Amino acid sequence: MKRFIILVMLVCFVSAFAFSGGGTESGSETTSSGTGATGAGGFNEAPMLASRVQSGDLPAVNERLPKEPLVITQERSAAPDGFLEDLQIGKYGGTLRMINIAPGFGPEMYFMTIEPILARPGWASLGHPLTPNILKDYEISADKRIFTLYMREGMKWSDGAPLTTEDVLFYYEDILLNEELTPNVGSSHRSELMATGDVYKLDVIDDYSYRITFTKPTPGFLDEINKPWMDYTGFLQPKHYLQQFHKSYADADALAKEIKDAELLAEEWTRLFQMRMLTPWEAKTPEVMDCPTLHPWIVVNTTATTVTFERNPYYFKVDTAGNQLPYVDKIVATKVEGSESATLKIIAGEVDIADELAKISDYPLYKENENRGYKVLAMNQPFVAAGHAFNFTYDDPVWRQVVNDLRFRQALSFAINRDEIIDAVYYGLASKPVWNNDEYSPSKAKQLLDDMGLDKKDADGWRLGPDGERFELNIDITAHLPDTVPIFEIVNEHYKAVGLFTSINTIDVGLLGQRRGGNQLIIDTFWQEATTLHAFGHAKWHLTAPNPLWNQWYNSGGTDGEEPPTWFKDLYQLGISIGPGIPWDDSVVAEYQRQFYENIPQINIVEDSKTSVIAHAKLGNVFTGGVGQWLIYSAEQLYYND
Repeated sequence: MKRFIILVMLVCFVSAFAFSGGGTESGSETTSSGTGATGAGGFNEAPMLASRVQSGDLPAVNERLPKEPLVITQERSAAPDGFLEDLQIGKYGGTLRMINIAPGFGPEMYFMTIEPILARPGWASLGHPLTPNILKDYEISADKRIFTLYMREGMKWSDGAPLTTEDVLFYYEDILLNEELTPNVGSSHRSELMATGDVYKLDVIDDYSYRITFTKPTPGFLDEINKPWMDYTGFLQPKHYLQQFHKSYADADALAKEIKDAELLAEEWTRLFQMRMLTPWEAKTPEVMDCPTLHPWIVVNTTATTVTFERNPYYFKVDTAGNQLPYVDKIVATKVEGSESATLKIIAGEVDIADELAKISDYPLYKENENRGYKVLAMNQPFVAAGHAFNFTYDDPVWRQVVNDLRFRQALSFAINRDEIIDAVYYGLASKPVWNNDEYSPSKAKQLLDDMGLDKKDADGWRLGPDGERFELNIDITAHLPDTVPIFEIVNEHYKAVGLFTSINTIDVGLLGQRRGGNQLIIDTFWQEATTLHAFGHAKWHLTAPNPLWNQWYNSGGTDGEEPPTWFKDLYQLGISIGPGIPWDDSVVAEYQRQFYENIPQINIVEDSKTSVIAHAKLGNVFTGGVGQWLIYSAEQLYYND
């Protein structure tokens, strides 16, 4: 309550300032009330680009678009999962105001400037096929070893240079296979998607077609490299630009000067190259501003507090009326100092799009201030924000004895009052899990713990382990998602109520990753993906990553780490057989879910949890349901109404 009062007082101050002329540029301003200027070839473009064409600064729009642009339709929306009742032809113009928490980066900015080589509308539908995006089409051989990929003829980088198989070959030969730049080729580029598999072979057919061949069937390859958050930058790069920083192409003296100007050591050409090569997570830094891109917006200015984007004049998508996308002219992302500052800017009406920085805990506050020019939507998260992934390989004999007893895992699930969490943390905007037993029964939890031998207690009433010492659950969590901490604060009390001494330790997300890799977590609390049925090959990571020694065993082909028990290997095999590009049916999914439910490798505390999504009241083509994150993923479709 104290926090709420402070927020309201601050909002009054901020609002008074904003309404007296101190606010930022209005996101609802548009530069055109129509669909844009008509160019040669029947395509239309934004007025800001039409003026550049007239001045001779840009070629005509039909010369900038590929021979076959990607047409966005109601059926072929860019969003992997979202409910949009009627996709509208938008209007050009406007500046989209956003916020971030780190200089030059924010989760929303990442998704708004990302393009996979193939896309997948229908995130929650396992059977939905991959559809064209950067690529025009693809073919897969019957034995799932050969993938033939077709590019869009005439497609261009943001600087107007043609995109061809030269850029694909450059990435393959000069980046992926260059041991100085890529000491270890990842499993996504290897046969069977295994770390021990052979790296694929690439053959160029012509300027716009190429073939990838694996030594063994690798049916999940295209899916692995085309998850909605994965960009083309891990598959092709602009040779015409980056070769000036590559020692195999650059003039030695010119390269030496570039290295010196970057204040690097003479031999550090690889660091220079990586600084200049655009990747999604680094696409907002000054070092990569000049690197050509295929994204809808390109960075034109960065400061310590803001990043400014403008439309990519060579973007390859159009709407059904022939209007080149995106509709919005500019994006200005402003740094905020923390979650409280983000909330203040949102409820003052100074943010046009917010997803991850819009906390579900502030949902009532957002709703109360909707009259300030925005709307708040309760939309699905594409993950479960908090859960237990048991580490069966943690190097402690007491823990292993306890966690390998199924009754212990059952007891923890029975001890959780999920209704309390759904009401207290999500305001009723979440569901009980279907992947675990959702029954709340402290009495059953206590009986199971007693039956497995944890019936003895110390003087303070805490249960003793098999070694006669107090059994302790020390659980590490992170605060990178707003619902994680309040969930585990409640779970902590639930476990104590059945006699388990429990402590919750909040640590940095990077440290959690280090502890996971170092086999130092007894329970991995990082988000899980039960909402996606562990599809898209994710079962491989989500089942093995919390168990580092089992993960090593799989990645090494059984030569390192520790072999998992039969029940886990059976579950794993079912999990990796689910996903697009892999033959599967409903019976396989049902069996996977049954075994997951019975063996409890992980506990999902809730499922179908909602997140707050903020959108300017005048934004069009905003989803009314589905997964909130995909609203920003398909932001080229957003436009401002008058």
